[in-house]
Amino acid sequence: TFYAADTAKLGEAVENLWKSQEPGNQQGPLDCVAIADDVLPASTVLWLRSRPHYVDFNQPSWSRPFNVERCRKSGGIVILTGRPQEQYLLKAFPSVAEAPRLKFVVPPAFGFSHSTWPVELVFLAPNSEAR
Repeated sequence: TFYAADTAKLGEAVENLWKSQEPGNQQGPLDCVAIADDVLPASTVLWLRSRPHYVDFNQPSWSRPFNVERCRKSGGIVILTGRPQEQYLLKAFPSVAEAPRLKFVVPPAFGFSHSTWPVELVFLAPNSEAR
């Protein structure tokens, strides 16, 4: 089903949220996108201009401690999709649980699909998850 999702629109929303933060909250280009989903992840990241680091808690190889620590340091955008795997995101980035969220509905890429994918985007400030 992810082929029917307009992940280019989601990528645009992710970049816009990063750019909208107060100067000093975000340092340079978007360097990390974190997600725990089996439908939207990699294809969203491919649309981003900055080619950020990618942490996917649905795929163990993409959520190793090194990847998570890099994301904590650089900050980024967390994409919440309501999937059960999201518990791992909240454990790795506790501030996300209480952070303001931007609701976004990923539209279908093609006219024949009537599916949509509701997500919440959360700004993860650089160094906000010091361990």
